[in-house]
Amino acid sequence: MSLTLKSVLTAGLLLLGFQAAAQDIPQAFQGKWAGHYEGKVSPKHIRALCAMGYAANEKERNAAVDNVDVSEDSGFYIEIGKKSIELNGWEWGAKYTKLNYRIYSPDKIAGTARVREEEPEQGTQIYNDNFEFSLNRGVLTQRFRDFSTDGSGKKVWQTRTLMRCK
Repeated sequence: MSLTLKSVLTAGLLLLGFQAAAQDIPQAFQGKWAGHYEGKVSPKHIRALCAMGYAANEKERNAAVDNVDVSEDSGFYIEIGKKSIELNGWEWGAKYTKLNYRIYSPDKIAGTARVREEEPEQGTQIYNDNFEFSLNRGVLTQRFRDFSTDGSGKKVWQTRTLMRCK
């Protein structure tokens, strides 16, 4: 293969990569989502978690959490915008930027991102990581890589489910 043809193909592939990275996250995924670090929650718990994470005022928050057994440290929040994804939990947060992903179907996206993670014990960490989001009947499922709980230090795929805050 000639050098010119290789250059043209390389430039074309780079251009396609930049176009994929520059596209907006599909509208169906955009918004504010809440759930637990793990396990499923009822719509009543979602309303309470949404109020705890996103309520505009104290009265609104108190009304939503009244008679709901939910602790502040159990909530997990994802806010998906056009070009970035923010994740927040108890004393922890991360922002995914420089997204490079593929739309596999109207209800599934996956790819890589630049992650800026803030954690009190470890400070700020910046790294690249994989992500995957899918939608099914109003439930957002996040597949993500995290350290195994078996003490091996290996990263494994884990799953978290969230529901949209209204």
